[in-house]
Amino acid sequence: MKKSKIDNSLRKKFLFLLMCALEILNLVYLYSIKYRSQGLTLSNLDIGFTGNLLNLIISCSIILLILFLFFFGSRIEMFRVQILLNLSLFSFVPLLLNDFFIQLDLHKVLIYTLGFAPDKIFRALFFLFFLIVKFILLFNIIFFTFGKTRNPIFKSFIYSFLLFVLIMLFSFTSTLSMKDESTNIIKPGAKYDAVLIPGAAVWSKNRASPVFAGRLRKANKLYRNRICNKIIITGANAPGEMTEADVAERELLKMGVSSSDIIKEERTTNTLEQISFLKNKVQPEQAFSKVIVVSDQFHLRRISEIANFHNMNLTLVRSDNKLDFISEIWFRIRDTVSLTLYWLFGI
Repeated sequence: MKKSKIDNSLRKKFLFLLMCALEILNLVYLYSIKYRSQGLTLSNLDIGFTGNLLNLIISCSIILLILFLFFFGSRIEMFRVQILLNLSLFSFVPLLLNDFFIQLDLHKVLIYTLGFAPDKIFRALFFLFFLIVKFILLFNIIFFTFGKTRNPIFKSFIYSFLLFVLIMLFSFTSTLSMKDESTNIIKPGAKYDAVLIPGAAVWSKNRASPVFAGRLRKANKLYRNRICNKIIITGANAPGEMTEADVAERELLKMGVSSSDIIKEERTTNTLEQISFLKNKVQPEQAFSKVIVVSDQFHLRRISEIANFHNMNLTLVRSDNKLDFISEIWFRIRDTVSLTLYWLFGI
């Protein structure tokens, strides 16, 4: 009987160590996906980046709790240890599915839902599923460690939801606190190589949406004031529409911008791709070192985080477009979700 208890205790300790190893592997795999999907390698890893730090905090919390069980969890039932192990193993499934989706070229299928490309929607769903599994694992360890709790799985869902809301509130606050750098570009002698306009919605009859039109007017103002020499326009199209770049070009030409001063790109479908295009294509070919990005205030934080992740120094300026209250709330909520997804998963 005593030997059986010893064997059972050793088995649990082995499983706890295995879970620690799985969590470390899980974190490294997540970082790998995050960087590879953006054309980078783990040699570019910066733990100080907000999203990487959040990933690390979640994983380290789980590992520390598992180590606590390793030393002081001899009384925990074996079936509970098996539940924790299964959750740890199961967290790899959405990562593997995400890795598979990275290999697929879905950008040619330009079907948009709520403004996102289809591949991003699927990847976001897989990553959210991953996050739910991690949070459930975290809270189950807490419940198993610090006392018996009725319905631990159900309560894990509740606490996981609350934790996710907390992260979203942090992201929302971050978008509110982001300031533009207009004061830097109006200083005497300020000169920039170009201004980049991220694509935005094109309305029926190929009209620029108010958000898009506001960005174009601001870029034209900078161009007219000789603050920048070139205007970079980006953005693909939804079925049956002109590309965002084509609409932008048409409007800029109407404003009097010379066609020779317009650099056009028509394949990117989101902000991340547009910043990557600037980094990997425009800056090397044009030798641009000082670039302004014009967008709406709610969008600037995400652009800043993408630029920081890619070690780019960009000057961010808000457009002069004014949104009504409902539109402002909608765009801020949407960008809060996008910022959270970028921080945690690089999409």
